Amino acid sequence: MGVIHEFELLGGGSSASDNRRASTMEYIVPAPGAASRNTPLIPSALVLLSTMVGGGMLTLPYACCQMGLLGGMLLQLASSVAAGYSLFMLVASARRTGATTYGSVAADAFGPEAAPVVTALTFVLTFMCITAYSVILRDLIGSGIEFMRENDRTTTDGTTTDDTALALAAAAAAESAASNSANTVLLLLLLAVAFPLSLHKSLSGLRFVTPASLGSMLLLACAVTLRGSMHAYTQWEDIKWRLWPRDGMVLLGVLKALPIYTLSYMCHFNALSMHAELTNPTRERLKLVIAIVIAVSTTAYTLFGLAGYLWAGDDTQGDVLQNFPFDDPLVSLGRVGLGIGMLCNIPLMVLPARDILADALSSWSQRCSSAGALTAGAHKEEAHLVEGSEEEEEGVQMQARSKEKDAALPLSSYGGTSHATLPPPAAASPASGDYTQPLAPAPEPKPFLEDGWLTHGGLTLLILLGAFCAATACPGVEVVWGLCGSSVGILLALTFPSAIYLKLRFHKGFKKMASTAVLLVTSLALLVACSWASMVASN
Repeated sequence: MGVIHEFELLGGGSSASDNRRASTMEYIVPAPGAASRNTPLIPSALVLLSTMVGGGMLTLPYACCQMGLLGGMLLQLASSVAAGYSLFMLVASARRTGATTYGSVAADAFGPEAAPVVTALTFVLTFMCITAYSVILRDLIGSGIEFMRENDRTTTDGTTTDDTALALAAAAAAESAASNSANTVLLLLLLAVAFPLSLHKSLSGLRFVTPASLGSMLLLACAVTLRGSMHAYTQWEDIKWRLWPRDGMVLLGVLKALPIYTLSYMCHFNALSMHAELTNPTRERLKLVIAIVIAVSTTAYTLFGLAGYLWAGDDTQGDVLQNFPFDDPLVSLGRVGLGIGMLCNIPLMVLPARDILADALSSWSQRCSSAGALTAGAHKEEAHLVEGSEEEEEGVQMQARSKEKDAALPLSSYGGTSHATLPPPAAASPASGDYTQPLAPAPEPKPFLEDGWLTHGGLTLLILLGAFCAATACPGVEVVWGLCGSSVGILLALTFPSAIYLKLRFHKGFKKMASTAVLLVTSLALLVACSWASMVASN
């Protein structure tokens, strides 16, 4: 853990940091042999897959409906290439700087002001994903409750009424009761299932959740793919399908579908945590992890999107499960798998969201403690002056960082790639010009918020309850995905990784960085256009 503190001391846009950017060395943090690196290659890929594959799958058939069969496949492929490249750029930037979080990578590239921006966007994204998963669970529970009540009314009372007003009032009352019941069951599930799972402090602690999440989503994908394929085989003539977007709607179709495809590959906020726990973190193994994640997800997404589109054709809704009858046993089994997958995916989103809140509260408490310590020291010094004490106070001098220290870092070879192993701070000597021995070390301020289970559990509960309140007020999951994908999703998945990598590696020359520059400019244009299209569609 001491290595990362050394990197923080050497950062901040100094000449030493600039020298690191211009070099070809990689700064592996934690060290390759660290005990925290305990996740093999395949489990690391599965962790990212479980983060990536979630409720956003339900809107992929709708994106295919906007683009047509062939247009949807091509846009899906282009999105997968951009996602894989951006993942590699983000982790490669972290390896160039020694950073272990998304915000610290941005701070090393653009200064400390960039870190809060990226951190805030990451929190918004993860919180919106938790909210979307909660909305999906609420809708699944509500549909099941309504289906059971409808069957109960059909079996107990086969008569109908001609009074339209009474019928509408009864329907409204039943809908309200189903909604309240669904919210109650959702809250119980969040507290009884999602909350205990979310208490884990690392991705390695959630490795047992990954098979359950992927298995459940695979069950849903198989159910929809099988039903859509059988429907296309038996009733091909009755399906209204297209190869390309509607005439005159090409641009609007792209702007509607692209945020959905971009968000479906979102796992960047967990990528650096995965890299920090990956065993034997060579560049080749990193590329292999990313390749496995992109290849598996793209295959599953393509089959799911095409099958869902071929089931309903041009009538495909934002949530494809709404096109399937609730009494279909195979799709109902897929709905159960979706519910399990959402409960397993929520902890994977709570982990980065809680870390962001904990860091923010810790920084705030340390500033408050430091301010209190400075105020107390000032009052004490004033009291000594009033009493006329002639005792000399020993001044506390800060340790000065050597500008040449970074250039003198010892190198070692690891995995065919040179990296720097930063030593712990050497003992200072009075004759040394690099460091000055402090005469009286200043006591470190004690944070008001300790990293204990009370704070840990409280932040976890706060996030889950906040997502529950947002889910109960949200009309549908398509609203969350639309806003998230067209704004925060594009920023974190495309814009920031390309901008950071371009800033850190621009010395390689424009020709080598042309693809990164094109991705950056394209993402900025898509950010504006897709946000506009999302607001128009919501209105």
